[in-house]
Amino acid sequence: MNPFHTIQLTSGQFIVCHGDLDDAAHRVCKISSDGHDITYSHGGQQGSHIGQYNMPHHLAVDDNGFMFVVDINNRRVTLLSPTLGYIRQVVSRDQVKWRLTVTTYTDVVCTLLRMNTRKASTQQDVL
Repeated sequence: MNPFHTIQLTSGQFIVCHGDLDDAAHRVCKISSDGHDITYSHGGQQGSHIGQYNMPHHLAVDDNGFMFVVDINNRRVTLLSPTLGYIRQVVSRDQVKWRLTVTTYTDVVCTLLRMNTRKASTQQDVL
């Protein structure tokens, strides 16, 4: 498995998303800076239910550690807590009437980050 996108946090930890069409696991992982501690997001099975991804392709992390995951084939953006707990979908398949490109998703995520960074001090404050 090869990661699509990796972000290194200021703590030294890494957030990694991977899951190509041929991969068994489609997941988001938080990996410690020494590579020993790994936390997976929702089991990593390919699918369209909560906690499942179908080609997680891009990540963004706000100043409070909340993560946005672009899930290409499910046409959605998911918001995760700093501990990779599911919070909610911020862009869903029902809101998308056409197939978005990675660039469009990235623009959406950047806009959400700017909005979220202004006031996300608690989970209730997140979008």
